[in-house]
Amino acid sequence: MAKEVPLSADQFRTLIVRSGLLTDQDIQIKTYHLPMAEINTADKLAHALVRESALTVYQAKHLLHGTYRGLLLDSYEIRDFLGRGGMGSVYLAWDRKFDRPCALKVLLPTKRSHRRSVLRFEREIEVSRRLNHPGIAATYSSGESNGVLYLAMEYVPGMTLYRWIKRRGPASIFWASKWVGTIAEALHHAHLAGIIHRDIKASNIIVRPDGEAKLLDLGLARWMEDDHNEREVLGHKRIVGSFDYIAPEQAANSARADARSDVYSLGCLLYFCLCKSAPFHHVKETRSKIIHHKTQDPEPIEKRRPDLPPGFGLIISRMIAKDPEERYQSCEEVASLLEYWRERTKPTIPIDPSLFRPVEEDAGEETATGRSATETE
Repeated sequence: MAKEVPLSADQFRTLIVRSGLLTDQDIQIKTYHLPMAEINTADKLAHALVRESALTVYQAKHLLHGTYRGLLLDSYEIRDFLGRGGMGSVYLAWDRKFDRPCALKVLLPTKRSHRRSVLRFEREIEVSRRLNHPGIAATYSSGESNGVLYLAMEYVPGMTLYRWIKRRGPASIFWASKWVGTIAEALHHAHLAGIIHRDIKASNIIVRPDGEAKLLDLGLARWMEDDHNEREVLGHKRIVGSFDYIAPEQAANSARADARSDVYSLGCLLYFCLCKSAPFHHVKETRSKIIHHKTQDPEPIEKRRPDLPPGFGLIISRMIAKDPEERYQSCEEVASLLEYWRERTKPTIPIDPSLFRPVEEDAGEETATGRSATETE
C-alpha cells in the first residue's frame, strides 16, 4: 500500500480557502506575526491557526486529511462533532448570519438516496417549526447545501438526563419533579399543536449547567390528525419509540399513539429519574420487554425509594397504567401535580452548582444532542 504523502503548507492553505472557512487574507492576518519556522509545514500551520482560534481542532483534522467539502453549509460553519443517530449526524456549528452557536443535524449521506429517510427528516423539520416553547430546543432554519439536507437548532450545553442520572445517581424528588414537570409542560404545548412526540426518554433530554431541562429530537413525532404519510415515512407495522419507555398501545400500533402515550413514557422517565433504571430495564429481550409493558407491573417504586412521601408513588402508578383511560388524560395534569411536589420539596439552601458541572465525555455515551451509535439506554 502506498504511503500517504503529507500535505505541504501551501496545499493546506489552498484547502482552507476552498473550504470557505477562511480567505487567504484571513490566514495572512492570523499568521503574519509568526516566524516562518512555525508555519512552514501543514501540521505547524494547522496548530498555529488552532492556537489563533482561526480553526477548530475538528476542522484542522479534516483539512489535514485532505477533506475540505462539507465544513461550511450555507451560513453554518461546522466546528465539532456532537453525535450520531440512526438517521443523521449532529454537529456543533456557528451561524455566521446571526453570530450564534447552533446544533446542526445533517442527514447521513448513506440515507440521502432512501426516500423514507428523506421523508422522515422533512417531517421532523416541519414538526420542529410548529413548536416554540422554552422546554423544547428551538429550531432556527433548515435547507439543502450541495445535496446535504440539514436542520439548524438551538445548541443546548450540558449533559443528557441519562448521563446525569447514571453518573450522579437517583435524583431527589425536587429535581425529578422539576425536570419531568418541565418536559410535561413542553409536551402539553406540542399536544395543543397536534403533535405527539412518541420518543420520550432520558437521552432525549438535556440538563443545562443551570439545572434547567430541555427536550430534544422530534424525529419520531407524528401529527395527531391527518398524518397521511405515516406508513410511507416509517414503513408497514414498524414499532416506533424506545422500548424502555414505550406505551403498550404504542407498541401495538405506533400510528395510534396519542397524548396519553406520551404520559406513559413520562411516567417511565420519572421512574428512571428516581431509581436510576427504567421500570423494565432488567428485561433485555425486546419482545419480552414489550410484553412486560403490556401485562406486568414494575417493582413498586416505594420499594426502590422508601424515602418517597406518601402519595407520590401513586402519581407514577397512574401515569404508567396499562389502560390509557386510567392514566392522566393530559400532560398538563402531570405538570400541575409535579409542580406541587417541586414547590413542596424545594431545597432551603442554595443549589450546589457542581451538580451540573460538565464532566469528561465517555466513549459510547450519548452526546449533548443525541445518542451515539453504540450507546444503549
